[in-house]
Amino acid sequence: MLATLPNGAIDALRERRWDDFALIVRPHARSGNKALWAEIAAEHPVSFNLLDTLEGLNPTQRRAAIYSLLPAVGEMADLQLEEALRLLKFGTTLDDPSGIFISGQLSPHVLRRPELADEIGESLRADDSTEPIEHQIWGASFFSQAPAQAAAFAAKLIGGGSHDVALLIALLLSLPSNSTSVVPYLGAHEEKLAGLLHASRIDHGIQSWMALAAIADFSQTAWQLLQTGMDSDDPKPAIALSRFLFRLTSPEVSVAHTPLNEVVRKLLNTALRDADARREIDSSVASLMYQEVLCPSVVEELPALFERDANVVKLFPSIFGALSPQPDFARVLSVALLSKDSTVSALKGAISLCTQGRAPVALDDNLFAAASPEAWIGAVKRLLGLTHYGPVLCEFIALLSEPSAGAKGGRLASIAQMLNYAFQEYPNATAAFLAAKVPQIPKSSPVAAVYRSVYANVLSWQRVLARLPERKELWPKVSERNAFLAIKERFHREVTRSAMEKSVFRAITRVEFTAQGQKVASHASDGGITVQEMASMSQAIELPTSEVSDPMRGILLRNNLLRGVE
Repeated sequence: MLATLPNGAIDALRERRWDDFALIVRPHARSGNKALWAEIAAEHPVSFNLLDTLEGLNPTQRRAAIYSLLPAVGEMADLQLEEALRLLKFGTTLDDPSGIFISGQLSPHVLRRPELADEIGESLRADDSTEPIEHQIWGASFFSQAPAQAAAFAAKLIGGGSHDVALLIALLLSLPSNSTSVVPYLGAHEEKLAGLLHASRIDHGIQSWMALAAIADFSQTAWQLLQTGMDSDDPKPAIALSRFLFRLTSPEVSVAHTPLNEVVRKLLNTALRDADARREIDSSVASLMYQEVLCPSVVEELPALFERDANVVKLFPSIFGALSPQPDFARVLSVALLSKDSTVSALKGAISLCTQGRAPVALDDNLFAAASPEAWIGAVKRLLGLTHYGPVLCEFIALLSEPSAGAKGGRLASIAQMLNYAFQEYPNATAAFLAAKVPQIPKSSPVAAVYRSVYANVLSWQRVLARLPERKELWPKVSERNAFLAIKERFHREVTRSAMEKSVFRAITRVEFTAQGQKVASHASDGGITVQEMASMSQAIELPTSEVSDPMRGILLRNNLLRGVE
């Protein structure tokens, strides 16, 4: 073995100079070089005792030891039962997510000697004072390295007392996704096992439901109990099942081969009903959309969300964040626009993704071409009433005017009305859009005449406006402008003050106000100096004309557009 251990590391451990050891090892700790940890492990227990050292650290040092000393435990020549139990107990002193690191160091020893996991299990059964994190570390190591032996041990726990049930749940939560190796041991007891887990839900809560979800791949009884639970008002069954969705590789769930879209429908209904379950279900369902074979099953259920009188995009940010860059976004949005059951609140959130640049401006040509006249007009009114950004509205109009979207006959007149409305509300954006679009449209195209007539009207109005005389007496006076700017500045100061009071960074960073164009020098801890310049920045959007000139008129105009299509 190559000598990779830095000088002084062993002496620092022997003399319990942890800070010195961490400083020496830190540059090498995450290199993935197992030889380093093997050299440290070889000194146990002659020069020092690894378990004594770990147990003697304070909480801050323990967190650092996860990377700078704990890996040496996995390289020990022979981990004895007493040492394994001490390792599990050490796991209770760490934060919960850190238990996976303990399991990672126990696993190599279970792989070399599977009977060690049996011995640990029997010791845990005999001690009622052990904590759940100890059970989880043991279960994860056992099933990951010796699934058949772990399943046989789990079968022994069926019918035991409350403590045995806790150990059984810890084992089942680590059940591998490919459970064929455990069926010979647990399959014959599936009905009794599912009943035991279901009865334990009073004491173990969501852990029992998660164990039921873990065995649903081979237990018909467990799947039926989960389905019944998901139909109730209790969100725990849905949350538990959502935590196992990452295992799916096909659009069928459980031993019953239930279609994935049906499961997603129930999960979404639970999420809409229960705010506490929503975040987990949103994240889990969104993860399915990154798998090509599973994504269609999720997309199929999304249009139904738009029947809810709520901003579903805000309720399910992860799902719509995964959907927005995909081609399926156009289909979901189109189905929602054309459906008479979709609500304004839900559609507003989806269209806002387009106006914010978080989703492409896209529609499904085939759906609009096949839509009934009533549905098509309803979708048009919704786009006009809910799209509050001129360039995006013009892009939607361009999509609807494509021949593949059914732009012919009476629909051409509606497209002309849409363009006129866009010019009335967003004259600059519409003029720029038509100036670029009209030369690109073939003269033989049915929609060419529509675009040219509206563009002619735009040019006519621009000539009229250009001939109007300037009336400087209508401009605000200097004193009026200053008063307006003072009010605006006071408003922004109040917004900044409120934001600073709520900011979590206020206590850990220094706040500086830097004017645009000003250079700032920052000093790094290593002595380096960085000079940066605050670049000038400005942005402007064109507000709807009706709201600028008469806000109430603008609101009434949009309400009239949306009337009868909600």
